[in-house]
Amino acid sequence: MPTTDNSLMDAAIHDPEELRSRSRSPLFFVVAFVAALAVTAALLGGYFYLRSRHAAQTLASQQQSAAPAKPVIQPEVKIFEDQAMIKGTQVTVGGTVQNISTAALTDLSLELELTRRADGSKESRTIALAPKDLAPGEQAKYALTVLSRDYRQARVVRVKSGARANEIAFTSAPGNQRPAGPPPSGNKTIIVNRPRDANGDFINTPDNPTPIR
Repeated sequence: MPTTDNSLMDAAIHDPEELRSRSRSPLFFVVAFVAALAVTAALLGGYFYLRSRHAAQTLASQQQSAAPAKPVIQPEVKIFEDQAMIKGTQVTVGGTVQNISTAALTDLSLELELTRRADGSKESRTIALAPKDLAPGEQAKYALTVLSRDYRQARVVRVKSGARANEIAFTSAPGNQRPAGPPPSGNKTIIVNRPRDANGDFINTPDNPTPIR
């Protein structure tokens, strides 16, 4: 009988390529397929996300450019705010209101915002005008007196009309300045008419005044 070369049979059985092909089980291909699907899904998800975000940004930009501009409201009243008048412990804030529109304004009033000196909190006061009805070009006065120790600031925040639900647009400007007080004087002269003394001299006369500091 012919003899068989055992070395050749061993080499055929233990060939590296054959061993690698035998070691690849179906589980390997399943895992590879699942991984490929995951990568593909991630790429597609990123693409659709970027596309969606770009579309949203484009739409927002278009809406913003297409939004109508806010209408400019023309003021109907001009307020000249006078400088506060201080008298003793009281201070008076006031001014003049002028109708700069082309229509009559009726039942007018102002809302002042006062700032408290102690804690800076705000307080509102409503002041009626005198007169309260203004034809175009006419003016009215307003004034409010408070204690200077209680408040440190006042400003007009609203102009209202009893005949209208909406507020009246206004503009403001400086009004009258506080009148200057008398100039300070270091010396005061007091003249007292008194009878001549026994020696014939005047103690204090117009010809011989005595300065009192």
